[in-house]
Amino acid sequence: MADPLTVIGYSDLEGIYDEPDSIARLGSFLLARRDDDTLLVGAGDNTALGVASTVSHNKPGVELPTRPGRAIAAPFYRAVEPDVETFGNHDLDHGPADARDLVREFPTGWTCGNLHTDDGLFGADAGVRPTRTFETGVGRVGVFGVTTTQLPAITPNASSLRVTNPVDAARTAAADLRERVDYVIGVSHCGRDDPAVAAAADADLVVGGHLHERCAGIHDGTLLVRTGGSGVVEATTGGKYAFHDSIRTAPDRSLLDTYTRVREALELDTVVAHVDEPVVRDRETLTTGESRLVNFVADAYRAATDADVGVMHASSLRTGPPLAGDVSAGDVIAVSPFGNRLTTLSVSGTALRKALAVACPAAENDRWLLSVSGASVVWDDTTGAFERIRIDGDPLDAEDEYTVAVQEYFVVTETMPTLTEGAVQSYHGLQYDHLVAHAANGGLGIGIEDRIVRPKQ
Repeated sequence: MADPLTVIGYSDLEGIYDEPDSIARLGSFLLARRDDDTLLVGAGDNTALGVASTVSHNKPGVELPTRPGRAIAAPFYRAVEPDVETFGNHDLDHGPADARDLVREFPTGWTCGNLHTDDGLFGADAGVRPTRTFETGVGRVGVFGVTTTQLPAITPNASSLRVTNPVDAARTAAADLRERVDYVIGVSHCGRDDPAVAAAADADLVVGGHLHERCAGIHDGTLLVRTGGSGVVEATTGGKYAFHDSIRTAPDRSLLDTYTRVREALELDTVVAHVDEPVVRDRETLTTGESRLVNFVADAYRAATDADVGVMHASSLRTGPPLAGDVSAGDVIAVSPFGNRLTTLSVSGTALRKALAVACPAAENDRWLLSVSGASVVWDDTTGAFERIRIDGDPLDAEDEYTVAVQEYFVVTETMPTLTEGAVQSYHGLQYDHLVAHAANGGLGIGIEDRIVRPKQ
C-alpha cells in the first residue's frame, strides 16, 4: 500500500491579514511543513477580507507594500505558494474582473469546476481549471474544487455568474481523476453542502469551507475536515487529522513587516474611543438576542441618517475579541468590515414587519440576527411571530410609512426581500465610517435596553 499523502488545509482566513503577528506565524508554520509528501490547499475566502482590504479598496492613493483590496493577501501567497485554491464567495466581492486579476497574480493553482460565465468555466482564460494534478513523493495527486451555490445571491458584484450543482461536479471530477492519479483530494467551499460533496465524490479527503464551524468526519468513506476559519488542519489520506489553532511558531519577519506597514499606512491603529466595560463579540452573544454590540451598530445607522429605525442583520457582524480599553478605528471597522453604503429607505409598516421577521429564529435557523434602534420588539419563540413591535414607543402601524437605515447589502440582495432598491431615499457614504464616528461620539457606552424581548424562549 502506498504511503499516505499529507494535506494541510485552511479556509476563510478572511480578516487574518489585519493581524500582522497572526498572518506571519501562519506563514512560518506552513513553510516549515512543506515537503514532497505534503500538499497545501485552500478551500476559499482566503484572499483578504477585513479592515485593511476594505479600507484600502475605498481609499485610493495610499502607498502600500502591495496592491489594495483583496490583493493585500498577495505577500502571503507569494511567501507560502499554496498548491491549490478554490473560490469562496468573498473572493468575488469586487467582481469577476478583480477575481481574474487575483488568479493571474497569486502563485497558486486555482481550481473550481462549477463556477461559470455565459462563455464557460469562470476564469479559464486566466488559468482556472476544473481539476489540478501534482507529482508528490508518495504518488500522483488529483485535486478538484467546487464552490457554494449561494455565491451569486450573496455576492452582488458576481450575480452574473452561474453556479452548477457542486455535488454533481465533485462526483464527475473525482471519477475522472480516479482513472489517472493515486490520490483524489477535494476543496469545497460549500458549507452545509460539504458533507454531501464528500459523500458523492470518490475522494480520499475533502477540505471544506464557507461555514465557520469546525468539523471532521467520514462521509460514505471520504474524510471531510473543515477548520471553520480558525487555524489550519493537517490530515492524511490514511484518515488521521489534527487541527492547529494556536500557532506558536516564530513569525516570518518579512510577512510581519509587510502587514505592519499596511496597518500603519491605513492608520488603523488610531484610537477613537475608550471602553471601560468590554463589549463582547462572541457568536453566542451576537446571535441569541439583544447585545451591546448590535445595539451600537443599529444606533450608529440611525444617528447618521435621522431615520425612524436603524436595522442591523447580525449576519454581517464579525466575531472577535471584545472591544475594551483603547479602541482603534480598525477595531471598530472590524465589527462590520464591508464597503457597503449606508442607505435610507421609506417602507410601509407591513414591509418593515416582514423585513424584521427575516432576522428572527425560524425552523431552518434558530439564530437571532435582528438588532434595532428607535424600536422595540417582543418575539414569541413558540409561535415564531411578533407579539408586539413599537416604533419610538408607538405600536407599528401597517399602513404608515417609516424611514429605515440599513447597510446597502441588505437592499441589493434577497436577504430581507421587502427592503428593495425602489424604496431607497438616499445614500450616506460607507457604513463603517459611521460606525467609527459613532464610537468617537461615545456610542460604545451603550447597554441592554430591552429592545429585543423573547419571554417564552
